[in-house]
Amino acid sequence: MHTELEKRAISFAAAELLIFSDESASFYDNYLLFVEAVKKNKTPGNCEIYQPYEHMDVIEALKLIDELSDNLLCQFEAILDEAKAGIVQCAIDGELDSDMNLLSMECMIKKGCVNELIHS
Repeated sequence: MHTELEKRAISFAAAELLIFSDESASFYDNYLLFVEAVKKNKTPGNCEIYQPYEHMDVIEALKLIDELSDNLLCQFEAILDEAKAGIVQCAIDGELDSDMNLLSMECMIKKGCVNELIHS
């Protein structure tokens, strides 16, 4: 079972390489159907490999999706860690507003990134 973050990374990576015929299903669900077909040595019926990658066979495409999603996941996790560090630093500095709806995640990421650089 994949985490929500992994599902999003897989979805982004799959959308980069595959064109899915069933637009009502999520990219992640379509990806799972693609994986299932590849594992059964069947031609995936729910998608085509996007033109710039059409020279690849389905196994190569699956490997590239896995690599891309792993890279994306690392980036997502780094961004979330920076946001968390920014929130913690704002809390320490007494700068958090009581209305969390006003919280700018972009500012928290920036503050967390700066904080990480200072303490590295």
